[in-house]
Amino acid sequence: MRAGLVFYLAFFGVGCVGELGGAPDEPALGEGRKQTKAPAPEGQRAVTGGSGEGTSGEVACPSTSCAALASGTTNILSCQDGATLVRCEGGKPRCFACRAGHACFFNNGGAGRDDRCTAAAPAPACTPCTKLAAGSGAIWSCEEGASRLVRCVSGCLETRACADGCSYNNGGWGKDDRCGQAPTSSGFAWPVVGATLTQGFGCGNCAWYAWNAAWGCCLHNGLDLAAPWGTPVNASAAGTVISAAWSDVNGYFVQLDHGGGAVTYYGHLAQQPYVGVGAWVAQGDALAPMGSTGLSTGPHTHFMIKQGGVPVDPRPYLP
Repeated sequence: MRAGLVFYLAFFGVGCVGELGGAPDEPALGEGRKQTKAPAPEGQRAVTGGSGEGTSGEVACPSTSCAALASGTTNILSCQDGATLVRCEGGKPRCFACRAGHACFFNNGGAGRDDRCTAAAPAPACTPCTKLAAGSGAIWSCEEGASRLVRCVSGCLETRACADGCSYNNGGWGKDDRCGQAPTSSGFAWPVVGATLTQGFGCGNCAWYAWNAAWGCCLHNGLDLAAPWGTPVNASAAGTVISAAWSDVNGYFVQLDHGGGAVTYYGHLAQQPYVGVGAWVAQGDALAPMGSTGLSTGPHTHFMIKQGGVPVDPRPYLP
């Protein structure tokens, strides 16, 4: 009787509770039935379709290991080298090349979303080179009236605006001119571009500065110019290196002789100067990175001008 009942129920597809199946809402599995699988949690689903926006198709990956890919690429497309999108599927990387004229950028799709290949910006129109300063060619040359640097590359004019001016040949013959190096009639320029003047020339604290009989006070004999550590300290004017050494007070320093009794001094440099005694430097040549060596409370350069061996206020000599 029991065998007949089982046959009847199986033939008519009737579910049963207890020995003959599971719960009423979960029919027993049998031939012809499909098992329903719960979806994987968000963030763990394998991605198998689509190569991303702006791609030309799948290409070989540079690595066969997902561990060598950029972090965060699992299941989302991530830009690897500016021209390739990659994602990790099932422990293996898949790579897709950007179409011609397209490029990708890391996280350009937003955090946690596919990166994409986008059309590259069109090349700027070529402005033919005309009437450039003699010898400028492919090096930057100052157009003083326009306060900009210009050069000619492959027949096209390139320009760079100078907010603080420039002067022709301030980098030396055959070298790039620079912004921020416009000299005064005295021939001197600021030795650090964009620095903050934190202390001027004049009487100061005797705990820091030596007594000067001529001034009748403890004299701060130069300008303190502050900027981030490593900022280039440049020659204020062309001259010859007469010392490049260490001082317990001013740390690493350089002195340049400019002729006519004029000498400039640059102190608290970060390291041994790039230049040695006897070397000739052009105005604007880098002497050393800014530092805080010697008696110093932070990165700055102590800049001094001497005339006939006597320190003078540098401000009237500077732009």
